Amino acid sequence: MQVRSELTVGMAQIASASGDVEGNLGRHVRLIDEARARDVDLLVFPELSLSGCDVLGHMPQVARTLDDPELQALAEHSHDLSLVVGFVERAADGGYYNALVYLEGGVARHVHRKVYLVTADGISERRIFSEGRSVRAFGTRFGPLAMLNCEDAWHLPMPYLAVMDGARLLLTCAATPYGPPTQLPSDELWLTINRAYAIVLEAANVFVNRSGQEGSLRFFGGSHVVAATGEVLVTGPAEECVVTQRISLDDVLAQRFAVSYVRDERLALTARELGRLLAKEPHTPPGAPA
Repeated sequence: MQVRSELTVGMAQIASASGDVEGNLGRHVRLIDEARARDVDLLVFPELSLSGCDVLGHMPQVARTLDDPELQALAEHSHDLSLVVGFVERAADGGYYNALVYLEGGVARHVHRKVYLVTADGISERRIFSEGRSVRAFGTRFGPLAMLNCEDAWHLPMPYLAVMDGARLLLTCAATPYGPPTQLPSDELWLTINRAYAIVLEAANVFVNRSGQEGSLRFFGGSHVVAATGEVLVTGPAEECVVTQRISLDDVLAQRFAVSYVRDERLALTARELGRLLAKEPHTPPGAPA
């Protein structure tokens, strides 16, 4: 596979409707057609883009396998542009996962299952989903990249492990609403951590958030791309649209040569110290209830 170091990435700020997989599929196709007309190479949809976010009352009807017609139809659109789609995966192990699938060349290249399920602000994903158990970099026509699913990005080991596994590009897919007025705005929080990860992990960082409203939740869109230098290259509006940005993964390699954070990383030290902490009995993370 010939690797392309430059690409135009599209961030599809879809306003999905809960439980309406068929209608959401139509929205995907419309945004794919728009992205294709704009010469997008990689189009990324947000978390649970195919099912909508409020899936509790629509389970298991909204769950799909990779062989189901909706995923196969989207895979057929991935011959000339690569796709990331969020969906509820019905897995062979009997579990239901909040999953992201990377489609390229007409097939599913990789599935990432959300590792850290949300249990805050009245949301309990553990009632619905099984936990994912891994984060991996994987090969694409743009080189190695990795996907993170919303809450995953708020746990430091996830982007760290992805980059240590070889990722030069991080794709973070979210369905984050506006937060309460008592805290920093959600878009500001996301931009802060994504810039930090881009800088210290020297990776290009693409963040895709949904738009629209489900029940009382209003989603802020605000998708963005951050270069490995920490420069914010583009930020999207609140409404449904496709935000585009040209990026160069050669710039990532140049940054890693100029500033050697990743090159100098001592992975064996990290593994050894984590092993020491895990060996403590009982193991209680700092700040956790006793």
